[in-house]
Amino acid sequence: MSALLAMSIDALRLGLPVEVISEIADRPPSRPLPRAPAHLAGLASLRGAPLPLVELGVLLGGRALPPGEGRAVIAELEDGLRAGFLVERVHGVAWGRPAGPGATPLADALRRVTRGEVEGPDGVLLELDPRALFEVSRAR
Repeated sequence: MSALLAMSIDALRLGLPVEVISEIADRPPSRPLPRAPAHLAGLASLRGAPLPLVELGVLLGGRALPPGEGRAVIAELEDGLRAGFLVERVHGVAWGRPAGPGATPLADALRRVTRGEVEGPDGVLLELDPRALFEVSRAR
């Protein structure tokens, strides 16, 4: 069974492995970065450390959240990469079993960052691949 943080943007239900999540916070104030890609909402400071904020909806081919809305899911990889991924809602930890590669047709932006579908108690989540998510958010 996988432990995933269940979160959503519009009707899209996503899961991020709990082992990469350091915290969940209200969306912190941020400063825009000149010439930054559309999915980079800005740079925030969280306890004195810089934190890039990534609009997960935009990165995955959807919409940006209205300014000041949403939650920041702070994820950190073992090599120190850290970012706050902005989502509309956080639902909590979901335990589920892989549902296979997935029957849901996915846009290219989603296909690049998902591992597959996970069947949880409240339905199916698209499991995000943390490493791929960081790579895609940095590459654009």
